Amino acid sequence: MKIEDSNLEKKLFIRLNNLRGICALVVLFSHIWGYTGFVLFVPFNKIVTIAVAMFFFLSGYGMMRSYDKKKYYLSTIFREKIPFLLYMSISAYFVAAFIEHLIQNLAEGIYINHYTPFSVMKFCTSTNWYVYELICFYLIFAFVKHFLPEKRQVFYGGVLSFIAFIILYYSGLVQLYYNSIVGFWFGMFCYKQSYLEWTKRYKKGWIAAIICLCGAFISMFILERDTILFALVRNLAAVGAIVLVLYAIQRVNVVNVFNQFLSKISPELYFYHLPVTLLFRSIMSNVYCYIVAVTATSLALAIMIGILDRKVQKIIKRGTQNEGSDIKGGK
Repeated sequence: MKIEDSNLEKKLFIRLNNLRGICALVVLFSHIWGYTGFVLFVPFNKIVTIAVAMFFFLSGYGMMRSYDKKKYYLSTIFREKIPFLLYMSISAYFVAAFIEHLIQNLAEGIYINHYTPFSVMKFCTSTNWYVYELICFYLIFAFVKHFLPEKRQVFYGGVLSFIAFIILYYSGLVQLYYNSIVGFWFGMFCYKQSYLEWTKRYKKGWIAAIICLCGAFISMFILERDTILFALVRNLAAVGAIVLVLYAIQRVNVVNVFNQFLSKISPELYFYHLPVTLLFRSIMSNVYCYIVAVTATSLALAIMIGILDRKVQKIIKRGTQNEGSDIKGGK
């Protein structure tokens, strides 16, 4: 990659990462729609899979990028990324259990037991499927990078991701039609194949992306939701949307104070809005009050817990920064 392309890629990568916060809001508003049926939030429900696919895309692209630029990167997956993801999952569970306990004590006649009493089973069943799938992607990435030939890594990564998706689905840990497995693999592919080069070569490629996206959306109105074909069509829609973003991001600068703020707290916003939307449903009947309360509480939790999470992340990194790689020969 030429120096000027390398500098452009870095600038565009920053822009792409600034979309994380917007994606988190889409997921939040989609879940609010699920509990309220609020008509103005219907569009968020239609694009939520694309938002999740974008998260996976950024993870796959970012990991390929980091592997290419950082020595002993594979070891950080096991020493930093997976431990921190598990920490966030456990933290979210206990915060949700605390909120549930608080609601039961303050509101008369309300009994809910989504998160309490504490148990390993409740933690496993209440943890979002995104966590299980992301851990699988981390492990697949480490496996293909360490054991498989360089030229075939992206291909094998896609195959193994699909197999992992099938296993997770039949184990009951994920919902079939919500999955966007192609996102992580497509992120790896776009870095490996340098999306900047093919967007320059095919300047009208955004038209094909729109056709792909529209065709997939039309198909979803026809197909049965709980089928493999429906999941594949959703993934096709995600590919079209991501390609469209890759073209648009070169022309539109989304880096601003609002997006930077949202993107900084996007992991916490994604994790903590789920129990908030579920638990507040038990005590609020007014749709407008519910929307305001859920949005405000989710943002407040994301900001407050985000401060703690950044400190925990620094502690994890500090504890491993002087250690060598656990994977012989890995980057």
